[in-house]
Amino acid sequence: ALCHADRGETDEAIALLESALTPASDDAVALLELGQLYRQGDRDEEAIALFARAAEAEPWNERAWLALGESRRDVGDLAGAEEALGRALELDPEHEWALFELGKVHVLQGRDTEAEAALRRAARNNPDGDIAEVALAWWYRDRGRLVDAEEVLQAALQATPRDDRLLSVLSFVRGDQGREEDARELRE
Repeated sequence: ALCHADRGETDEAIALLESALTPASDDAVALLELGQLYRQGDRDEEAIALFARAAEAEPWNERAWLALGESRRDVGDLAGAEEALGRALELDPEHEWALFELGKVHVLQGRDTEAEAALRRAARNNPDGDIAEVALAWWYRDRGRLVDAEEVLQAALQATPRDDRLLSVLSFVRGDQGREEDARELRE
């Protein structure tokens, strides 16, 4: 099934996984893989059910809780998403992606203090990555906190000086600050 999925043969992968799983199956790997395929195919409720089964079968599996949290957020179940992401963070309190996703949930809930804290922790936990830094910088930018946005981006650029995403967001921030020439130079 995984070979089919890797080759983009989604229907074949789904058929194999569905035939391998019974209603009582607790194979978390298969449940997660089929859930991801369902999620990619906009079959959100079916994906959520599979992710919940995987989390129940392996409550120590942070991947299952993370997938459940992301999917619940996708359908607007923010309380359920927060709960599932919280379980992932109980297993690994510094999990970058779980913190990033929790920050997004808090943004959607209008809980700015918690969103900032989660996004800051996510950015701090992966100094070589940039997704959390970009999200935090955009979050600051959207709130008019341009100095904070620039600080986050400058710190991230210390680790990855030529990162196009970081440079792109920094160009927007500099433009918002009225520093058009600096912004233009970053875009070039």
